Amino acid sequence: MARRWGLVGGLALACALAAPVEARDLPLLRSGGGQVGSAGCAWPFLVTSETLNLAYPDPSSTYWAALIALGEGDALSLRGSYPSARFMAVTLYDLAGNILEQLTDYEIEPEPGSANPFAVADPPPGSGRSWQIRVVPAQSGAGGPNLMRLDAGDVGGWLVYRVYLGNPAGDLTGGAPLPTIDRYRDGRLLESRAPCTTFLPGTQIANLVARTMPEPVLVTAAPEMVRIANDGGLFVNAANAYLSGFADAAPERILVVRGKLPTTPNTGAGQSVVGDFDMRYFSITSNLNQKPYPVVAGLYDAELPLDEQGFYTVVIAQDGEGPTNAVAANGVAVLSWGGGPSETVIVRNMLPASDFAPTVQDVTPSVYGQPSDAAAVMGEFYPAIVECTRAEFEATGAPGCFAAAGVAYPGT
Repeated sequence: MARRWGLVGGLALACALAAPVEARDLPLLRSGGGQVGSAGCAWPFLVTSETLNLAYPDPSSTYWAALIALGEGDALSLRGSYPSARFMAVTLYDLAGNILEQLTDYEIEPEPGSANPFAVADPPPGSGRSWQIRVVPAQSGAGGPNLMRLDAGDVGGWLVYRVYLGNPAGDLTGGAPLPTIDRYRDGRLLESRAPCTTFLPGTQIANLVARTMPEPVLVTAAPEMVRIANDGGLFVNAANAYLSGFADAAPERILVVRGKLPTTPNTGAGQSVVGDFDMRYFSITSNLNQKPYPVVAGLYDAELPLDEQGFYTVVIAQDGEGPTNAVAANGVAVLSWGGGPSETVIVRNMLPASDFAPTVQDVTPSVYGQPSDAAAVMGEFYPAIVECTRAEFEATGAPGCFAAAGVAYPGT
């Protein structure tokens, strides 16, 4: 797969430390309000859609974050193991949350005697799963693989470790311990920090993020799925890009989304991520179009019922107002609207294959409400969206809803 540097939201940690920061003011890792544990530990922040539900998180993702500082001659070494998961990445940001470097799972070279299961479908028998990443200041003369570097003038930043869909199901780390973080000065080991065993709830992060959140999108027309310009936000995941659609709530009205599902690896069933797939991960989520922009519900690729042509149909409805014929047995998935006055529907594409063009990453970013080339670029993979009534869907199904909206029914 070719690297795709999409600018999309995912983890909006914070515009942390807006005031000037000196290296001497920052310990190796700081939790924003003191050390975690008597001797300190690595990765004090744990972020999921349950622990910090804001800025449109994906329910399948888990994030661990750490604040770092690097003086002259300093270096950090992250020592970890490849997880059993759909996706993993280590990302370095500056103190304001702007991305500096990202090493996505398949790019991380293994240690001697180990193999990278995100790059090799069948690792040699007996091979380990170890990797090591170095983080250095801008002025460092260090070179080699698995290296991330702060920008000139930066004295610190954030490290974020991401895992999607760890195996077995429910194992957030994918069976691998979080990386240990070692600090070196002039090549000499100063300290080694094991991963935290308890984590901060993210309240401080949420308060900081609230200061930077934009106003909700004003709905003035029928919903459509658009790649919004400048949708990066803070703490982007360079592997992701997404389409967004908006609609206001009205009694007995629902949203219907339909498109062809790209092929993805079913890692939950033990399938390797290395193979002839269209992309690594796909999801659709319902979210509230109101601050702090929480996710309500979501489904990822393997959870979506498909018809014989490989198309998914998703209905988004207020609780208790879903059509009676919108059930998986009829090839229809249902997501809760969430009870808010306005809705945001998000479709994510992660790590598309270099030879698979109809992706969100190939769509031209635009302003919502202005012309978008998303449908033309993505073709049958475009998630077409219409609004209709519950009664219309129960009488005529998804085809009738599309016909009533004057939109061609995908897959015909």
